[in-house]
Amino acid sequence: MSSWIANAQSVNLTLQASNLKKPHLFKNCSPFAVVTRLPILGSNQPPEIIGRTETIKNCRDPKWTKTFRFDFEFSKEVYLEISIYDDDKKKLGSTRIEVGKVFAKKQRRSAAKLDTQGVLYAQIMPAFETKRFKTCHFALDVYNFAKAHKKIYYEIHRQEHFKDFSMWSPIYRSEPKYIGEDCSIHYEKCAIALHDIHVIHCSPEDDEENRDLDWDKQSRRSLQEYPLRVSIWESRTRGRHRHIGMVETSLAKLIQLCKERSELPIYFDAGIEDKVELREKIGISSIHFAIDGKEDTQFEAIEQDPIHEIVDDDSVDERNGTPRPTFVNYIAGGCELDLCVAIDFTASNGNPLQKDSPHYIDHNSLNLYEKAIISVGKIITNYDTDKLHSIWGFGAKYEGKVRHAFQVGDKVKVTGVKGILDAYRTTFRRGICMSSPVVCTEVIRLAAKKAKREFSEAQEKGLQSYSVLLILTHGKFSDMEATKEMLKKVTDSPLSVIFVGIGNSDFSHLKYLDDFQREEKGRDCCTFVKYDAAKSQAQFAEEALREIPSHLTSYFLERGIFPCLPQSNDEVAVHEEDEVVELDNDDIMVNCKISHSFDENTAHISRASEDVPAEEDD
Repeated sequence: MSSWIANAQSVNLTLQASNLKKPHLFKNCSPFAVVTRLPILGSNQPPEIIGRTETIKNCRDPKWTKTFRFDFEFSKEVYLEISIYDDDKKKLGSTRIEVGKVFAKKQRRSAAKLDTQGVLYAQIMPAFETKRFKTCHFALDVYNFAKAHKKIYYEIHRQEHFKDFSMWSPIYRSEPKYIGEDCSIHYEKCAIALHDIHVIHCSPEDDEENRDLDWDKQSRRSLQEYPLRVSIWESRTRGRHRHIGMVETSLAKLIQLCKERSELPIYFDAGIEDKVELREKIGISSIHFAIDGKEDTQFEAIEQDPIHEIVDDDSVDERNGTPRPTFVNYIAGGCELDLCVAIDFTASNGNPLQKDSPHYIDHNSLNLYEKAIISVGKIITNYDTDKLHSIWGFGAKYEGKVRHAFQVGDKVKVTGVKGILDAYRTTFRRGICMSSPVVCTEVIRLAAKKAKREFSEAQEKGLQSYSVLLILTHGKFSDMEATKEMLKKVTDSPLSVIFVGIGNSDFSHLKYLDDFQREEKGRDCCTFVKYDAAKSQAQFAEEALREIPSHLTSYFLERGIFPCLPQSNDEVAVHEEDEVVELDNDDIMVNCKISHSFDENTAHISRASEDVPAEEDD
């Protein structure tokens, strides 16, 4: 069965941590986290605070319920600094994550060591957005406690479904409150966004019985009956909070509890088959819904079909009224991106031993070919589990014959961006005879064949695959008609072709290929971008990768292929730093030092200093 979250253009970031350090010897920590987006060098933009979590009292292993929502930007590296503070504003530690690297992981979750002590866990999942902001407000009561004077809090969890299992994720946590003399607690009203309670999964490939059901009834029913779990906890000063029990319910049951003034028993979960009913019970003293802050007396928020509430009407399929999946949905479902690289070794590049050649190898800096490979490669390789890439050359002469597609390096596939760069430099150490003409049709054909094979192998495993061919060239193609015809043929392959013009040559022919491909009736799968020394790494990568999401979704949707169910894993190991390739000084401002100040519940950036190495002389 194929399933995805409707209209997922944005993503949700949730955080938790473990083994945080104590702020003082005899004081347990009460932590909260601040999320700050770091700027890109040369952007003249300051760091931006995205938000802060709630404070969790007396807890060294916090699971914050606060969700941070933002647009997913595939073509950019977005670095976030996560700073953790105690409730007295003393810093407990910080770390940095790159959004794409976290979201590209199969479990959409990553673990990072804090700079002091402990581990931060970040999870990024697709988000569901609506035109109107809908909330549920209810006041929960707990009765029949055995003793008074203990502090009790409760948590609301939603159920998330993944490919192999489901799990419960916290979306709300109350403040601890003392049990009254009547052995009960009456909590203040809480407010929960409906999109945090309910995730709409669309499944066009469901069995015939489900496919024939009216979608309006399905969505309305699932919204009211979507599983919720209420967990009751005893708050303890030293942080070892005691789990009392829990009850599984739904919005429909909560509404019924309120109307009938009835109660639900709390259970101690002693095992999958053995749940013990406790004396404590929960009730709902009041419940109502709101739309854009106004009370919803007609329960419109849960009665109206959420599909008609999505943000962008263009994202709805006119044929059946269901949402079209987005690039975020496919990536969350485990679709992998395979990078292939083709490099121009024709004589148009000049003598690679001379400094004016774009192929000139300087052991103290990178040439334009290398910078272009790194800029694109370090983003795409995040979405490839094995990180094995094919690298080809064209336009060089071997055994007296010009080769328009030959293997670069000793191996058929190399590992990661570093492997691509090593194979590229090896070619010059062994000597190469640059020649002509400039012909790229053969490498396009090879990439299309490989893309189809990777796609078929992935499908056999219940997975998905899409390929990107990066063609780096300095010269003008000799046979434009043959190149045009080859681009027409590969539109039926799960492949995007990125033409990169290296240096300051005239690349009007590449611009023509891009424009021609757009005007064709078939699928657009071609992009052209020029790369020269004046262009920043981030700007180039954004231009080169901007169209990949639309290329991918159009290929899959034209063939009726929908995203797979998201994969996740509740246990994530602490990983060491991923492969890091230096990009001179044109990278994310990793040396930006952030300090925060606070007033009430708001965080501010009090200081952001930049420590950037001096540029090297040419």
